[in-house]
Amino acid sequence: MKLALFDCDGTLVDSAGLIHETMRRTFEKFGKPEPRFEDTKAIIGLSLDIAIARMQGRPHVEQADIEMTAHYKSLFSVVRQDLDYREPLFPGIREMIDAITGREDLLIGAVTGKSRRGLNLVMETHGFDRHFTVARTADDCPSKPHPAMVTECCDECR
Repeated sequence: MKLALFDCDGTLVDSAGLIHETMRRTFEKFGKPEPRFEDTKAIIGLSLDIAIARMQGRPHVEQADIEMTAHYKSLFSVVRQDLDYREPLFPGIREMIDAITGREDLLIGAVTGKSRRGLNLVMETHGFDRHFTVARTADDCPSKPHPAMVTECCDECR
């Protein structure tokens, strides 16, 4: 049996606009300089507190990053309600997932820096919840580059 693992943000869905707008509003709330879109894209997939620290040039999370993380999380679903910041599938993703879903020798999983709630919403919105056998999120494990998400998914599917 084989296991194909997919990241969510930037692989299955184009969430960069949503993430950046939420990050922009968070930085504004805390009186920080507005982040550049490129800087936001560079941290997608990391655990949120680590991402916020890195965007401010710090290698380690400080208390202010934890406070900004809490604000970001409280704001994310509000920004997601704006039709300009939905998370569309990248072209060809639906067809690819549909094509590999029927294979008897292959399981499909997701490993993502998203929250469990966020991943579930993406999966339900796009009808993928029935296709993905296993998933790990930032709520379950450390994010990239830590290998825990991948190794736990592999262990679960043995």
